[in-house]
Amino acid sequence: MIIPYPRKTTPSKSPKAAQTLPMGEEKYMYDAFGISENQWASLDGANLDLVAKHHLPIRFGLNVDYRLSPRLAISSGIHYTYLYSQFSVPQHSSLSVNQKLHYLGIPLGMVWQLWSAHNFQLYITGEVMVEKCLNDKPWQFSTHGAAGAEYVFSRKFGFYLETSLGYYFDDGTHLEHYYKEHPLVPSIEFGLRMHLNE
Repeated sequence: MIIPYPRKTTPSKSPKAAQTLPMGEEKYMYDAFGISENQWASLDGANLDLVAKHHLPIRFGLNVDYRLSPRLAISSGIHYTYLYSQFSVPQHSSLSVNQKLHYLGIPLGMVWQLWSAHNFQLYITGEVMVEKCLNDKPWQFSTHGAAGAEYVFSRKFGFYLETSLGYYFDDGTHLEHYYKEHPLVPSIEFGLRMHLNE
């Protein structure tokens, strides 16, 4: 289910804050809540408040890197992100809907190894990423800086865990989701990395 982003209001930083629906989004809203146009009109739908609660994103990555020097590597891969949101109308407890957005993204960045011993290594990385929403049209662009740790379990493969700070640019649509409300956000990512020239 896709929920349009209100055009004439600014999203609140609090999930409990209400937003008044603009007239232009009414059809999307009564479709989203599964009621007819007449039912929406009888509820005075244009003046209802929409409460949005956005949950933290979940992200998993499959990365590859190519080492340029003993410490520096170029990195890319494919990332999956899941964004989950809940929407409700305080005036009518029966009106609620969940939104589930799925994204696939391709990052491109540089990795600098800080420390390595046995099968463990610590590193920092900077990257840009483009993601495609699989539910709808939007493309999402972002930049990230991260610090991570990796356990290398074979010559070419390792499991990694990263904490990052990312900035997500406005996707130019009316969808409401976590990144619209929190464009600058910390996150945790885990996944599998392949070292091409080890």
